[in-house]
This record gives sequence, structure tokens and C-alpha cells, in this order.
Amino acid sequence: MTTRIIAGLLLCVLLAGGAPRLATAQSSVVDSQYRTTLLQLIAALQQQIVALQAELAKRQTTERAALRPTDATPPNFPYTILSEYDVTPQTTELRTADSSRKTFFNRVLELTPVQYRASLVGFVVFDGGRRTSDAYVTGKKYSTGYFEWYFGVSDEFLGEQLSRTIIDELIVHELGHIVSLEEALDPGEVYECHQTISAGGDCPNPRSIYSQFVAEFWPEELLDELDGGGTDFRGVEVRGYETHFVSDYASANPAEDFAETFMMYVLDSAPDYNTSITREKIAWLSESAELQKMRREILSSI
Repeated sequence: MTTRIIAGLLLCVLLAGGAPRLATAQSSVVDSQYRTTLLQLIAALQQQIVALQAELAKRQTTERAALRPTDATPPNFPYTILSEYDVTPQTTELRTADSSRKTFFNRVLELTPVQYRASLVGFVVFDGGRRTSDAYVTGKKYSTGYFEWYFGVSDEFLGEQLSRTIIDELIVHELGHIVSLEEALDPGEVYECHQTISAGGDCPNPRSIYSQFVAEFWPEELLDELDGGGTDFRGVEVRGYETHFVSDYASANPAEDFAETFMMYVLDSAPDYNTSITREKIAWLSESAELQKMRREILSSI
């Protein structure tokens, strides 16, 4: 039905054009009428496109609601929450009087790939007084296949005067966690893995890109060196692996390594340690057709 409507409108545009005419003084009135008709048809087509987009968004929301359990609850957030904002697939702009929050979260909306927008359900501002983290994402996947995630940022980070580049790097880093989480979390399935790479208490799906990344670049001896994978860990403290990470923070644990490498791949940022292994990690991500598409989509908003 949709295709027939659009095809009909385009046919009307073509028919309105008629056969080629020689430019004459007498044709000026006809040309004016033609332009008016054409503009009217274009306006009608634009209205139809808007209506179809609204219908598609409504259908996506209905489908996601059918997947989400009635007792769905947000996953535990590790920081003190100061403010929360609900997000839907139709949200295009955060409505708040706080300009710093509005600017930051609207940027998150701009950079989030389409395939993850339907899963974004909330923004959070948390107390960053202890400065343990600038931003945080937490996700939950239900047995129905429904996945939801929340994006949090500290009030301390929002209070700083930071460049667009730094803000984009932070957001894309957190998106890297989402990329790994959505595939890795697999409720109802039990997998074996090293305790360091367990996701939310469960081992990630071995077919996920995150598990494959760990298998490729995190040998057992390196995983054994992580005493719980604390975020204060620095890879330069592990003998033989001083320059195996794109940044010091990437060495905190496999999840941060993936997110940092993803950020540098997408934004084409220079790694702190430009070595053969860090270049190999970035090249490894670039081999994924899905990540290539995601990179192009994010860069279109940079």
C-alpha cells in the first residue's frame, strides 16, 4: 500500500511534466502552473513520508512493548542517581531546562546507531563526587530477546567546559560497551569463561564479538594478572604487556579494552600506544561489516 502511494505520487510528477516544450513567451504561464503543481506534489510526498515514518516508529514501539516483560525493572545502577529521564524511540530531543544535560544527552541521541535507539530507555545523571567514573552504561536482556540500556553521566563531567571532541570520545566509548553487551548477554544460557570476563555475573556468549575479541587478544596469563579487573588497573604494570593497549584505561579489563579500541576505530583517533598489537586490534574491528556500517553512521553525525 505504501509503495503504491509513493509510486502514484511520483507518476503524477512525471505526467505533470508532459512532453518537452520549446521555450516561448507563451509558455511562461504553463511553466508557472507546472512549477506550482510540482511543488504541491512534492509537499504531498513529504507529508506522506512523515506519516509513514510515524507509523513505522509506532509499530516498532508496539513490537518492543510486546517483547518486554510486564515486570521489567531497570538493572542496578552503581552510583547515586541525581536525575532520571525516560527515552523512547520517538525521542529526538531531551526536554530539560539544564543546558549542559540537554546538550550532552542530545548528543547521545545523535550518535547512537539506529539499531540501538529502540533499546535506549533512559538517561541518568549521577553523583560524580568521588570521581570514580565520568559515564556509565548498564544493560539488561530478557529471555524474550528484549534488550534495554541506560546511559549515565556524572554531574562533575557535565559541569566542566569540555570540547566536542572529548564529549564524542566519551559517548562513543560507552557505545562500545553497548555493542559488546547486546550480543554478549544471553539469558537462560550458561557458558564457561575466565572469571575476569564474566558479564553481569554470567559468562558472555562465545559467539559474540566481545568474546571473540577477548579470545584473540587476552591470553590466560594476562587475564590471571587482573585481580578482579578493577578500573584502576594499568596494563603497563603487567610485564610483557606494557604496550598491548590503545590507552592505559584500556588495560583496566577486557570490557574497557574493547570499548577504548572501538572508540579509536570509529573516530580514527590515534592510540596512546601506537604499536603493532594496538594497530592489529583496530584492524581486527574494522574487518566486521556490521561495525563498518555502524562507524559510517556515527561519523555522519560528527
